[in-house]
Amino acid sequence: MRWTRIVTGFAVITSMTACGPPAEWFKVKRSRTDFHSNVHQTEHKPSCATEDDTSVASAASVRHGEVNVERVFQRVVRRDCKGVLKNDQIETVSSPNASFYIETLNAGDHLTAEVNDRATCNTIIRPVSNGRIKFTVDTSPTLFYLHINKDKENYLDYQVTLCPEAGTCDKGAVVEKGTVILKVNYSEKTIPETQEITETCPQLPAS
Repeated sequence: MRWTRIVTGFAVITSMTACGPPAEWFKVKRSRTDFHSNVHQTEHKPSCATEDDTSVASAASVRHGEVNVERVFQRVVRRDCKGVLKNDQIETVSSPNASFYIETLNAGDHLTAEVNDRATCNTIIRPVSNGRIKFTVDTSPTLFYLHINKDKENYLDYQVTLCPEAGTCDKGAVVEKGTVILKVNYSEKTIPETQEITETCPQLPAS
């Protein structure tokens, strides 16, 4: 049996005003006390590994995080600029996403992080700012957010690279690896009021 050091953590949820950053920041924070555990050390598997979906990075901390995401539905009536009905259906008016960040062991300039979600095979690259990898998770595929699975725990494998200079990380050195086991609390609700949207007719040039 081989012993490896892991660092546990906890999630902290804080609320912010509507005028500031997103309503909820979910923070995965490292405990200040290390302890030894009889967890077998395994090699780091690439994103979307199917042989063992519970393997973790061998030279890294393993932590747990949790996010609450909610999909909001509403009846939306759409009309053209003349008032003619174009569409009347239930639509998603608020996407199930949440802001999230991971605290890293390294804080400094020219650090870049890559985060892979094994459940969805999705990858994002973000700069490390003040020791944090900050990004947004979403249960729907998007261009700029990390796609997560709402029906299971998501294993987020991340690595931090020290770039020789800003914007060039091809020859950078990996200085940290880690895994966050992310629990997703997914919910849905429907707004009872109907939203009506009427297009604006284009203005004709003056004759």
